[in-house]
Amino acid sequence: MRLYDLRSGNTIVVFLSPTSREHGVFTTSSNQTGNFEGEYVLLDRYSANNREPMTPMGSKALSTGTTIPDDFAELYGFGKASAAQPVGTGILVGRDSTVIQIVFYRVSGDKQTGDGVAKDNKGRYYRVYFSTESE
Repeated sequence: MRLYDLRSGNTIVVFLSPTSREHGVFTTSSNQTGNFEGEYVLLDRYSANNREPMTPMGSKALSTGTTIPDDFAELYGFGKASAAQPVGTGILVGRDSTVIQIVFYRVSGDKQTGDGVAKDNKGRYYRVYFSTESE
């Protein structure tokens, strides 16, 4: 999984290790700046027709110099006014006391790919993408 810091452009690479169908743990490489660990939960909320999560996609571009709004998820079509609902959550805790809260809004039926948004306790925002395929 990758978390892209929207201000600095830094990337945090995280490894997902499932512990059950709906739960798993996060770890990062020991040689990466900002060593993190945590866990996640992915819900089983799928439509009967196609086994895809019931979360419509939508995105609005964030122009350079724009202040990130309080409802950050709204930028990606996942805000309070949308029909999208979270399909999973996660938390990463860094050795430097950084805590990143993740909300997943789209996860494939086989839970192999997904995306979401995140915010840390230092005011940074992230775009989150994951794939369980090895790099």
